[in-house]
Amino acid sequence: MRSFRTLLFSPLARRAALAALASLSAVWLAACSTKGVPPNPALTEDTLDEYALVIVGLDTPLRSTWGPWSYSDDSQTVNGIVGAKLIRTLNANPPTRGFIAMRVSPLMRNERFGPMEFTPADNSYRFRYCKGRKVPTVNVRRGDVIYAGTLMLDSHDGKLWLRTAFDMAGARRFVQANYPSLADKLQPQPFTYLEVRSEPSCR
Repeated sequence: MRSFRTLLFSPLARRAALAALASLSAVWLAACSTKGVPPNPALTEDTLDEYALVIVGLDTPLRSTWGPWSYSDDSQTVNGIVGAKLIRTLNANPPTRGFIAMRVSPLMRNERFGPMEFTPADNSYRFRYCKGRKVPTVNVRRGDVIYAGTLMLDSHDGKLWLRTAFDMAGARRFVQANYPSLADKLQPQPFTYLEVRSEPSCR
């Protein structure tokens, strides 16, 4: 079963706005200028003693930046972390088989892992999760090999729409082809959407 959620991106958006398309919800994200980012470090299969492997589908030409969010169990919200270690992807072309594998340091109990921003190939804007937006996140522990979901980009009327889907079968094929020794370890852990309470660079 595939589940869908839609995020609406606009380079000029500076405040929250909600829109509906079919039965999909939409959220505006703020944007600002940015520079290019370096590619992800290479992954090896012997890192699970210290790291986790997070599989995400990315059917989009946008570059993405991922990292930890500080999580509040009481309010079910997240905050941006100043100086957090980030993972940057350079998917100027759709990634192999539509999936990427990210080596993630184990999170603290009060942290969740998820995307922080998306950048077009020309680096003209930065589509960022700011206050009031809902960000897809997962809980990551040492030794995990998890599939969190797939992000798909569409363009409508000059605006960028990001949908999410869950393709566990596709993720299994990707891991089997690229990390066969880890195929038996792969577990589903769908994104949980949490509201951003604060993000330091979105003031």
